[in-house]
Amino acid sequence: RTCCLPDSRYARMDDPAFDVGGGVALITGANQGLGFELAKRIAHMPRVFKVVLACRNEQRANEAREKLQGLFADKSFEVVVMLVDTEDTTSCRDFGAKWTATVNAPVDLFLMNAGGMGGRDASDIMQPSGSTRIF
Repeated sequence: RTCCLPDSRYARMDDPAFDVGGGVALITGANQGLGFELAKRIAHMPRVFKVVLACRNEQRANEAREKLQGLFADKSFEVVVMLVDTEDTTSCRDFGAKWTATVNAPVDLFLMNAGGMGGRDASDIMQPSGSTRIF
């Protein structure tokens, strides 16, 4: 519910001091749970004109987009679905290239919500790139 502002103050998302700026919000893991709830809160903000749902599962992401658009049918903003698997560095690089073609705007608010799946030992969670799927 709080956000660090540029001058190191904290503000609640419903505080007028919490300003997305130009209005492009990127939320990973936004198709359900906390990510979707954050998307609803962000979409409600007056200066937001684009909410990007970055998800692994296209079907669930599209369902979340339809639900979000239905909740805010009276507000003029765009909900964009983009696929990305944050556990896969190739997918992340591809996402960056797709961003330019799809959104082509700077990110004003980035909420990193995507989760990874753990395992019983390091070999279960270590990727070929050397990264892990949990943090």
